[in-house]
Amino acid sequence: MDTGILTKHHVRFFGPALTRRSRGALSAASITLVERRPAPSWGNQLQEYLVLLDARTDDDAVARVRRVIDEHGSYAGFEPASVN
Repeated sequence: MDTGILTKHHVRFFGPALTRRSRGALSAASITLVERRPAPSWGNQLQEYLVLLDARTDDDAVARVRRVIDEHGSYAGFEPASVN
């Protein structure tokens, strides 16, 4: 049983434009979309997203985001993100 303390973590990921359904799924999971912008590849169709959520570790944060997003499309490049 994990007894770690929940803290704020940022996660960055890449994928197609988030649909209303996938944005709703993030919101329902208490994951906040902080920033989105076109990635320079794929003719600016691929998006870069930054989200904020409460998690115990960076790995936990990435896993939580993946659980929500993987159901709604093909996404890649999930990683913890340090934000200054």
